Amino acid sequence: MNNIINDIEGKGYAELPFGLEDAVNESFSSFKEFLKLDLEQRKQWTFPIDRKLNSEIGYVPREEETNQMTGHPYDYKDVFHFDLSLLNRAVEKKLDIGPYKDWFDNLTLIYNKAERIAEDTLKNISINYPDIQNVFQDKQENKGVLRLLNYHMINRDEGVIGLGHVDEWLLTINIAENLPGLKVGAGTNSHILMRDFGIAIVYPGRKLGNLTSNKLKPLYHEVVRTDGDVGNRMALTFFFDR
Repeated sequence: MNNIINDIEGKGYAELPFGLEDAVNESFSSFKEFLKLDLEQRKQWTFPIDRKLNSEIGYVPREEETNQMTGHPYDYKDVFHFDLSLLNRAVEKKLDIGPYKDWFDNLTLIYNKAERIAEDTLKNISINYPDIQNVFQDKQENKGVLRLLNYHMINRDEGVIGLGHVDEWLLTINIAENLPGLKVGAGTNSHILMRDFGIAIVYPGRKLGNLTSNKLKPLYHEVVRTDGDVGNRMALTFFFDR
């Protein structure tokens, strides 16, 4: 764990084994099948705005040209947000969970592991940065959200398919991608991360940067299309907050 903290302090992110490759692959496949539904069917799986995300849980339809939170144009991608409240929300809405049971079981498995990794990472960071210890006083459940992304591979400037930004929350765990394209850093220091499937990327968000007086800086990143990409790019990311 000390190596992870040293890497975050030194280069802005750390790589660590995540595993659950089968669950991740099956989740990507299930998301592809879900996206074959017509828009009205997909929108049945849209639930009210979550306070952590300032966005919907479940399928997030992109019906506006501009992201109201950032003011930027939306990227060309499909989004599905999963947290541990989704199943109860579906029951309350009288939706048929049956066709998606395996998908949601896999996402629950991935969510729980990502949350444990985030908790352990922050507890170790708090040894050197005691100002963040107060975040562990909040005993709320459901402290994060999984985001499934399906990029349409429509280029913006310089091959960008996901606009550059820093994340707003405490910690991000970029769990997996089916094609490389996560580009970290800005200017001449930017580079595309190449990693084996099953290796996750962990980095601070703006909230953690603020709590550490930016000694742990939020990582600027964007998504680009790389040479030889065939088909859409899919990614799975966990955002952790307290």
